[in-house]
Amino acid sequence: MWLCRVQRNGNELEEANTRLIPDVVNALLAKYHKLHGLGVIGWFREGVGLLYYSFYSLAVRDRQERPLYWSHVHSKYSLTIYQDRIGLPAWGAGQQWEHPDSNSRLLDIDELLYWYEYRLDLDSFFADFAELIDAWHNTRQDVDSERYLLTWQVVGILAAQWRLAIVAHEYLKVPRLVLEAMQAAEESPTQAVHRVGPAWLCSSGVAYWDNGDRLDLGELRAGGRSPQEIAETVASMSGIE
Repeated sequence: MWLCRVQRNGNELEEANTRLIPDVVNALLAKYHKLHGLGVIGWFREGVGLLYYSFYSLAVRDRQERPLYWSHVHSKYSLTIYQDRIGLPAWGAGQQWEHPDSNSRLLDIDELLYWYEYRLDLDSFFADFAELIDAWHNTRQDVDSERYLLTWQVVGILAAQWRLAIVAHEYLKVPRLVLEAMQAAEESPTQAVHRVGPAWLCSSGVAYWDNGDRLDLGELRAGGRSPQEIAETVASMSGIE
């Protein structure tokens, strides 16, 4: 069973603060997804073992109409943060940033959100692609946005509570049975499917497992289940303790 966890660093304060990173990601998505198409992808850097979240916009696409996760935009703008520490990498931000108090006191989500937003180039990124973003916004479907945000709420809970690494499908081989199930449901791996423990979570709010199991997160939410309860269901079906 594939189960990659974020490494603990041994400092209890830094460990507690690092668990807030998924909350920061979800706060940024809640603030900017519906207006600017903000999305996020989890990935790792081979050879060095570092884990990242990189932000992008669903409105900025390639010639095949796929969102640009990687392109010249990531060399021009600071859009990447670490999954396993409170900071931004030098290759993405121009210099190495790490919060000076992350291992000495408990931080709160509001100050962390401000700290990250000050160092990310979201405003300039959105401004430079305003025309594309406006066009996307005019065709955006509320149900798609709600499912996207729900998916990341569940992903964030799994990442924080069980310390799971979040890695997009581009870095892992999606099993044939999972691909067939996605195709039958008209899902597409091009929408950044993430491996979260043994589960594959699609941005459309559907989870798959290697044995062919499928779970519609949106249906559970519509039935009154909270994101926390949905995350616990995903964890239970994944055998995560």
